Amino acid sequence: MKRTLLTLSAIALVAFAATANAAGMYGGIKAGANFANVSDVDNSSMRTGFQGGLFVGKDVSPQFGFRVEGLYVQKGAKVDVPAIGGGTTEATYKLDYIEFPILFVYNLSNSETMGFNIFAGPTLGFNMSAKAEDTDVKDDTESFEFGAAADTLTVRGDRGTHSWARAYEYSRVSRG
Repeated sequence: MKRTLLTLSAIALVAFAATANAAGMYGGIKAGANFANVSDVDNSSMRTGFQGGLFVGKDVSPQFGFRVEGLYVQKGAKVDVPAIGGGTTEATYKLDYIEFPILFVYNLSNSETMGFNIFAGPTLGFNMSAKAEDTDVKDDTESFEFGAAADTLTVRGDRGTHSWARAYEYSRVSRG
């Protein structure tokens, strides 16, 4: 059921992005690297993954607007775990999420060719896969996570909207 809802949400976001320009909105593709770690596990280190998806936005005034994104995000961490026979070995936890950031936009400057923006807002994350090395650990992880995100800089021009940014996100897993 959850996968069906997420698939329908993604299809709706694609359809919405396709008609965004006709409604005075903008949209585009977002892709990049994601550097994730877990804060409540000792001896963990960052896992580098991919994040990408679509976004649509609308300016409601010259200074303010909103932006909704639908993203596939790879998260996780590398963790030292006890090894058989003593010592430790490194295990990689791979967590795949579908996330929906709902961002409020503040336009610092806005012209036909350049826009400098600050984005901030909540994110809703749905865990789609969780593995430790080759073992499925999805039953041991939470299925939903709530977070906050911040992002900067969008460049707009005749060839579309391009984002160059460093996005920051803090997620707190919902404990049921």
